[in-house]
Amino acid sequence: MTTEITMSATATPTRRKAEHPPTVPATPVTVPAPVEAKVEQPAPAVEQPKPEPTEEQKTEMRAAKALEAQSDLKRLADQISGQNVHIGKILSQAVDHAVMCGKYLDQARETFDEYTADELGTTWDDWVTALDMTVQTAGRYRRISRREADWKAAKFVPQSIEKAAE
Repeated sequence: MTTEITMSATATPTRRKAEHPPTVPATPVTVPAPVEAKVEQPAPAVEQPKPEPTEEQKTEMRAAKALEAQSDLKRLADQISGQNVHIGKILSQAVDHAVMCGKYLDQARETFDEYTADELGTTWDDWVTALDMTVQTAGRYRRISRREADWKAAKFVPQSIEKAAE
């Protein structure tokens, strides 16, 4: 409740109760959602079958694909050639390492031939096996090192360890 102050003719303020309309409980107001306008979608277009290409068009398409295939083959040939060169270098290095290993094994074998197993405390086979190598592999490397001079004279580089040991 509020109080209203008014001024009388005598300039004396008087107080009286202000009349207010009765309060009405608030009721929720429902606002309808905006209605979306329905827009009709056009019916999907029926695809017309494509006409079969003519023989001349087929020939032209095949020629275009053949040009692409030639380009692909050129790219593949370049990649294969590069890898082949790389493999050749690696194999050549492997043979070079086998030659060096064979030379070292020959020096070691000379030592085993000069001294007895009792004097050295081990046998050739046990010593080679301790190198994490088979006796057969050691023999292959030794054969490779002995044939190196023949390859150089023939200007031949073996392409594998197996070929070098033959």
